[in-house]
Amino acid sequence: MIKDTYKNAFLNTGKAFKQLLFYKPRLCELCRADGDIICRECVDNMPMHQNILCDKCGRQIKIKGLCNNCTKHHRPYEKGIIIFFYQDIPKQMMYEFKFNGKREYAKVFACEIHNKIILKNWDIDIITPIPMHALKLFGRGYNPPALIAKRLSKLMDVSYNKKLLKRTRYTKAMALLGRIDRMKHVSKNFKVYQNDLSNKTILVVDDVSTTGATLHICSKLLMDAGAEKVFAAAACGDNNSISTSTTLKGRV
Repeated sequence: MIKDTYKNAFLNTGKAFKQLLFYKPRLCELCRADGDIICRECVDNMPMHQNILCDKCGRQIKIKGLCNNCTKHHRPYEKGIIIFFYQDIPKQMMYEFKFNGKREYAKVFACEIHNKIILKNWDIDIITPIPMHALKLFGRGYNPPALIAKRLSKLMDVSYNKKLLKRTRYTKAMALLGRIDRMKHVSKNFKVYQNDLSNKTILVVDDVSTTGATLHICSKLLMDAGAEKVFAAAACGDNNSISTSTTLKGRV
């Protein structure tokens, strides 16, 4: 037993020395500067929802008030935020994150959501992600909104619960379904997995929000289950004329 202890200690020391000897600093994938996977300067140069924002969902708009979708649909959540426009670098990042196993991008998305929540001073009890159907989860191996939500829970020191909601139907991505009533379509896709949410303020997190139908329906289900308040957050939102010429190194 003692020999095994010393042996393990020796092996661990060897691994640590090897990592130190062959250490390579993290380089930003955009500008190659030392720092994080995407450095602060590059993040700040990405197209973000800012300036005039929708009073409800947090989407950038031209005139103060509500965006078209929030005017059409009375949102059940208190307030929402959207970080990046779903185009250019953020769109490329999201594709790599969702379909090519680039899980570390969850850190970038979660940090930016966290920064915005700090400014808004939201008081959250539970963070939950938009759920993925079990078959899709099996095929992909992870749920992108869950990775963002879990990271965010650590940054905020708030409880994370991925089982508040459940996806009931296996469907294609809405972008592939053509012109449909998204609100009606999404309303059939989810149900509450945990029913007693009284006196809880919940933040529901998605990766991409276009019309806002998914966050709308999931927030309504949580409110119907007794949640006191629901807030909504998405890493990326729909397209806009804002653009950037920066590209991911070695990516298309």
